Amino acid sequence: MITMFKIINCLFQYLNNKLYSLRVGHFHPTGVNKFDQLFCRSPQFEKMSGRLEKRGIILVPDKSRLSIGERAFVHLEKDGTGLLVYDPATTPLIDILHESRHIAQIQRMQKSGLLGDKSIYSSKLKPLFERGAYEYELRLGEKFGFARNYKQQLVERINDYYKPSFESGFLKSQYRCHLFKVIEPSLTPKLDRTLLQQRVECGE
Repeated sequence: MITMFKIINCLFQYLNNKLYSLRVGHFHPTGVNKFDQLFCRSPQFEKMSGRLEKRGIILVPDKSRLSIGERAFVHLEKDGTGLLVYDPATTPLIDILHESRHIAQIQRMQKSGLLGDKSIYSSKLKPLFERGAYEYELRLGEKFGFARNYKQQLVERINDYYKPSFESGFLKSQYRCHLFKVIEPSLTPKLDRTLLQQRVECGE
């Protein structure tokens, strides 16, 4: 019975992720060429590839491993090896930077001993990982002058993943708040959504 419950739960999470990819697959460009440029053609390709390799990450240029709407994702093998899968024909540098943020989050959890056999795509962890990665993109947008449409989409994705209902339940758990600080040390679990929206207008 327990095994069947786990199978159904995993299937639900898998389908939910697929449907989300279909719903938000389209993304406006950042408006800044070096971030919109294909990763494999970017001047940053060799440098970033080397850095990821030093961190134990294997780059996998394989479109067939991506879902519809996905341009890149991070996957952990059973032996702990990290894979960053991307499509050489469609994945821009900004998406690789987003996924590299996930790698940093995962490695912080591994170092703290809190990751264990937890799935990074579970309903309890994914909102934390995505909020951190999209806020990282938003900071890049403020620094380099990303297009307003792109920054607005970042805010929408943060709100979509890190819903008020999720946040309110999350804040009641001291352990989960500690987990958040391990994943994203520079952020606080309580999200100021008014300030978040104001950041879209930054630099306008």
